[in-house]
Amino acid sequence: MRKIGKTTIALLSIIALLSVVLGAVVYQLTIPMSMKVRTAYGLKVEDVNDVEITTYDWGEFAENEIKALMSGDSCDITLRNIGNSDVNLTWISNLPVGWILTIKFDLTPWNSGDIRALPKESEVTKMRIYLQESGAIPDIDYSFNLEFQVVE
Repeated sequence: MRKIGKTTIALLSIIALLSVVLGAVVYQLTIPMSMKVRTAYGLKVEDVNDVEITTYDWGEFAENEIKALMSGDSCDITLRNIGNSDVNLTWISNLPVGWILTIKFDLTPWNSGDIRALPKESEVTKMRIYLQESGAIPDIDYSFNLEFQVVE
């Protein structure tokens, strides 16, 4: 039998260590996500400081992580009808596969396609938006649009 030299053992140890480190890095990969908010004329989505939200950077997600759209220290955002008539609203999104978007309207679930009434010059101050990663592919920058639309 042939003896294994110190150099061979050292190289095998380095390869094993690098494999463990690489495996840990790949396991902890995060997935970046951003969102554009689009509203129909007469509607605004605002944070707790009454600043309009047109984009939101969710940051990076770990596997199966759920995040709330944060406005300062609060996850409450305002949907405001600044128009001069009552409106019926719905929301749609082009969210990629591997993500789940949940919206609560006055803290009750609001599914995409469901219609909610918003009287003129009124607001919903207890609206919350949650995003969950559920099988997205790492190393891809995801982005999507969230649209609040008026329906007749």
